[in-house]
This record gives sequence, structure tokens and C-alpha cells, in this order.
Amino acid sequence: FFWFSVAPHAFPKMRVCTSYLQAMGAKHNSFRSVRAAFDRRCQTAPDLLEAAGATTDTINAFAKEIRRLGFSPQDIINLVDVDDNGELDLEEFSGLIGELKLDIKPDQIQSMFAALDADGSGTIDKDELRKALSQSEKAALSKAIAQKKQGSTSTDGSTSFLVALVANNNMKASMMEFVADHLDFFRSVGLVTTGSTGLLLEGKLGLKTAFQVSSGPLGGDQEIGAYIAQHKIAAVIFFRDPLSAHAHDADIGALGRLCDVHNVMVATNPASALCVVEYLKQRPEMLSGEKQRKDSAAVAAYKQQQAAVMSEVVGTDFI
Repeated sequence: FFWFSVAPHAFPKMRVCTSYLQAMGAKHNSFRSVRAAFDRRCQTAPDLLEAAGATTDTINAFAKEIRRLGFSPQDIINLVDVDDNGELDLEEFSGLIGELKLDIKPDQIQSMFAALDADGSGTIDKDELRKALSQSEKAALSKAIAQKKQGSTSTDGSTSFLVALVANNNMKASMMEFVADHLDFFRSVGLVTTGSTGLLLEGKLGLKTAFQVSSGPLGGDQEIGAYIAQHKIAAVIFFRDPLSAHAHDADIGALGRLCDVHNVMVATNPASALCVVEYLKQRPEMLSGEKQRKDSAAVAAYKQQQAAVMSEVVGTDFI
């Protein structure tokens, strides 16, 4: 009884020991708190990852619609910038989503806004929009490149497409110059070329091609036409020499006709080729096969006529 009744200050070592035990207890409780917080974070991690994925999907859908409309970041801001401060707050951004008629929920809009507001200022400026659109475009283009293996079929069943490059002899230098000016784009897509043009592209620019067919006069134009008929080509860039006669004029004309039949983009000079390249940059889904081409009115009418002929023949008794 005596030992437990005396004042604690009479035993300094006991006070030190007591303080140590109290400190250890506090550390233990702190560790338990940290461990509990860690466990909670681990439990919510899948939800956080799912939310991040959903935000990426909505941003990609937003960027895809912006590309489809051909809007620049400044165009976007001008569309809904009510207070004319050159930036979008959350309310204005929500209005933009409404104007675009995108099916995105309010909580998803808030997550999108937070992701696009890179500097955390509470507003989105044109530079932040430009960066987000650029990243989304690169992701879409990377997806198209991954799917583009010799015009193969992707995992979702869509078909990826090639770009054909052809140039008559007097236009080969122009083709080299044009491709060099847009080398990043041509490196990012699958290419099919006629023999001579392909050899020059590889030799001078180090550009790899998926397919090299024969030289034009030896049947290369017709081989590319076969790719078009098989729905493997998204665009044809054919720099034609308009001032020279060609032994294979019939093949050149047939290639152009097939582009019209199958509604394939075709450019015959650097000015029109620039339009094709810029369009495909803005619409990478035209290369990945997500966007299906429609038949022209003439082709649709022909198919109906053929169906009627076949039906008539099948219904005829030849015996």
C-alpha cells in the first residue's frame, strides 16, 4: 500500500516510464488511425479508378463532338462565355455540354470540369481546352493506329483503313515534298503505295508502308482499285501529271471511278491533299472504321436494280 500511495514525483524513473508508455500508446493509436485510413482508401480505390475511367470517356466523347463540329478552343469559349472574360466557369461549361446535346450527367460534368481545369483556378481557358482536345485526338489516333494492321478487323468488329499514295513521274518530287511536310501524320497511318512511289518514300524519308503494289503502268493502279473495292482504303492521294499522256490512262481513270463508286476521299494535287490530311487529323474515326461510309445515290439505285434482276432470274423457270 505504501508504494502505491506515495507521490509519483518521488520516483523520477517511474515518471519517465509512465510518459514512455503514454507516448507508445499514442503512437499505437496513430498507427491504427493511419492503417484504418489506408484500408478505407484501398476499399474505395476501385471506385476511384472507375470514376477516373468514366471521366476520360466523357472527355473523349466531348472532344469527339468538338472535332466533328470543327470548333476551335476559342470558338467553344465564344459559344457560351456569358460574362465575356475569355474563360468558362462550371455553369458556363455545363451550358456548353447542353448546347452540344451530350448525354452526360451533372456529377460527370463536374468531374470533367475538374479534370479540364488543369491549374485549379475554377475556370477553363482556351489553352486548357486546346491541351485536352489535343490529348484526346492523340489517344483516338493511337487507337486507330493500333487497329490498323494491313486493313485488318479490330476487336469490336470494325474495319480499319489505309491511305493510298500514288504519283506520276513528273509529280513524284511534289509527293516527296508534301509527305515530308506532313511526315508525322503519314507515319501514324497505314499506307499502300505503288512500287516506284513507295521505294522513294522509304529511301528518302524512311517512311514504312504496309503494302507496296506494282508500278502504275504495270497494274499498280488496278491493284489499289482492288483494295478500294474490298473496303480497305479510306483515302487516295494521287498526284497526277495533267500535262503528259500516259500509257495507262485507262487504269488511272478506273481508279478515280472506283473512288466515286465507293465514296472514297481522293485528292489529285497538293492543295486537295492538304484538305484530306487535315480532315483525317480531325476525324481519326474515318481511319479506324468507326464511321461507316454511305453508298452514293447512284450506287444505291444500282444495288436495287441488281436485286430486282436477280429476283426476276431466280423466279424464271428455265426447264
